[in-house]
Amino acid sequence: MRESGLPKLVVVYVAIGFLWSFLVNVGAAVSGAPSAFVEVTGSASIGTKALGVLDIVGRQVLLWPVDLYHRVIQTLVG
Repeated sequence: MRESGLPKLVVVYVAIGFLWSFLVNVGAAVSGAPSAFVEVTGSASIGTKALGVLDIVGRQVLLWPVDLYHRVIQTLVG
C-alpha cells in the first residue's frame, strides 16, 4: 500500500518554520533590533515567561508564510 505524502509535507512545513524562526531571531539579535522575546524579559513568573516563549515560537513556526510575506514579498512588490 502506498503511503500518503501528507506527513512528510507537515514535517517539511514545520522544519521550514523552525528555520525561519531561527533566522528571524538571529537577524534581530545581530542587527540590534528588538526581538519578539523582549516581552518575556519582565518581572513575570518563570511559568508565564515559558508560556510566552512557547507562544512566540509557535506563532513564528506555524505562521511563517504570513511573516515571510510581510517581511520579504510585500517589501519587494511594494
